[in-house]
Amino acid sequence: MDLEEAKIKSRISEEEENAVKRYINFGHTQMNSLASFDILKYLESSDKGWYLLGAQSSVPGEKEKTEEELGNEILRSIEDFSNVYSVMLKYSNGIKQPQYLYRGTSNTEIHNLSSGDTYNKIISTTTDSFVAKRFVEYGNASLLRIKTSGDIPFLDIDEFIGNENIDREENEIILAPYSSIKRIDYNGKDNEYTYYNLELDKPQLYEFKEGEKEEFRDIIKSDFAKIMDIGKKYKTLIEQDEIDFYRLQNSHNSEDINFLRQKRDENFQNRKELKSELDKFSSVIRNYIQGICLEKQKEFEEAEKIVDEYNNKLMAEERAKIIEQQQKEAVLNYNSKISSTNDNFSRALSSLETNKNELILNSGKFSEICTVLGIPFNSEIDTLKMQEDLARIQDNTIKIAKELESRIIIDETKSDLDENSFEEINNVHLASEDAIEISQRIIGSVEKYDKKAVADIKDGIDKKVQEIIRMAKIEKLKEQKEVVEGRKISFFGKLRGQEKLKEIELENIDLQIKYERTKPHIEKKSYSIHDSLSDMFAFSNSELDGELTPPMKDFYSKIKIYFGINENTIKKMISQKSKEKPALIEDNAISTKTKISNLEQENNCLKQDIQDNIYLISSEDNIAQYNSNKSLGFIEYMEGLNKISQITEFRNYFKEKVPQKENIESEKENADDAIK
Repeated sequence: MDLEEAKIKSRISEEEENAVKRYINFGHTQMNSLASFDILKYLESSDKGWYLLGAQSSVPGEKEKTEEELGNEILRSIEDFSNVYSVMLKYSNGIKQPQYLYRGTSNTEIHNLSSGDTYNKIISTTTDSFVAKRFVEYGNASLLRIKTSGDIPFLDIDEFIGNENIDREENEIILAPYSSIKRIDYNGKDNEYTYYNLELDKPQLYEFKEGEKEEFRDIIKSDFAKIMDIGKKYKTLIEQDEIDFYRLQNSHNSEDINFLRQKRDENFQNRKELKSELDKFSSVIRNYIQGICLEKQKEFEEAEKIVDEYNNKLMAEERAKIIEQQQKEAVLNYNSKISSTNDNFSRALSSLETNKNELILNSGKFSEICTVLGIPFNSEIDTLKMQEDLARIQDNTIKIAKELESRIIIDETKSDLDENSFEEINNVHLASEDAIEISQRIIGSVEKYDKKAVADIKDGIDKKVQEIIRMAKIEKLKEQKEVVEGRKISFFGKLRGQEKLKEIELENIDLQIKYERTKPHIEKKSYSIHDSLSDMFAFSNSELDGELTPPMKDFYSKIKIYFGINENTIKKMISQKSKEKPALIEDNAISTKTKISNLEQENNCLKQDIQDNIYLISSEDNIAQYNSNKSLGFIEYMEGLNKISQITEFRNYFKEKVPQKENIESEKENADDAIK
């Protein structure tokens, strides 16, 4: 196959496109009936109203076909089938299949699939399960959810033909025939629908042996009409046998019974002989269809290989021209690269110095805030390491500048540059551009550092608020304990179990205190200072009659020094969080015995909760220790310094190759509270 022929065969031809149109325009039943040829099903489909070649002796208004004419029409339909398969191969080449497809069908078809290895037809599917339900067989409805291996040729009908040319909304995708059935699983039943999962792999096709293609073609052409007659006789015998069987079941006359049995035996022998011929022909027609589909596939694969090799050759030649042009341009720009390289390094160093000063300034500001608020500060920066790295970069760029100046070409007409020298200059220039790119990318590191520090501060404020609330709860419980301890128990109270109740109540209070002390901090998806303060005020309203404890007042006053606080926002949040206290049930309404039982149950729950808290705190400590001192902005800045330090190593360009450029990804996080 030459290149021009390969180009033609790798494209969808007009004949193939017309075959797809015929498939869509009611030709699919004929094609698929031949692909999975079974004479009884073929005739039954005809009885149901489908027009199938040869199934009816004649069609009103049409001249009856000769055996040769019928054979030729069958071969043309098979050729259409193989052309549709060819279109699938060409269309789906390099296109990703949808992950899941759906097909509305019948439980009978599912049963047939379960007993076979391949799906012996072009499989009509849709991407919409609701559309698929419109094509089920009512009273026998099943819905297939199909997953393919990705190696099955397919065709998106709407995209191929064009929505403007067809009046439908089926989202139809057809899959190649003879796809391998890897597995089929029952997936439940809902109302009238039975659901199945089907997994398919690439088609399994028959390969012609020598001489078989012509032999099979001749058999189909000459024998199809005869096979139709045999099939009709076979179908008539089956129907007669069913009648005889029914008569036999209802007969009581011995002569009739013997006659019917003998008749059924003769019928069976006749059917056996006919079925042998039918099965042989079915095998021929199925193998012929698979064989010509495989030929189409091999033809396309060969054509595609030839075209790909040609395209790759063109691309290689084009790349060679581009490289040659780039080399010429590089020589012309040699001196300008030398002069711009030092400027690039100088600009990168200046940008890094600016960032360093901002980081140091902001770190001090955040550290002061955390110190005043009494919360941990996890965004410390290593000032000494920053200074050392910047000094190293400065020394490196000075060495490179001296070397580059010694290599400037005085004679501008010189073009025979030494290859190694050209490569060194080019590499150091590219590296200087990398340094500029890295320094520009880490400009945002200060903003990231600030946002991470603010996020840490918000986190610390929230945990501080939780701790203040916790201590207030504990103090309230201690006061409650003093009240219970001071309760006097009379003689009759002891008889009623009041002393036992007091003991259980004291244990309950101690457990509540321990529970509060072991309760881990509540982690939130996001932190807001207004939200944290509203927690504190809401607690004060519900538990302290609206009075703030001294630690609460002190902490609130310190926060207002550094943060813009909108009291209306806090009031709205408090209103949403505040809850009315539940009405207390009078002690007299519950017996002492019931109170003791309830408290014992509560105490057991508290003990379990305390154990859970201890475990959670241990886990959180490990996570906190692992995540401590993690500042994205500072880490990014130091990584940038490290990369530029490596880039400016003198030996990288005049002794070794330049290191590969690495990208630094930037992130931006929003802070909802402005720092004053």
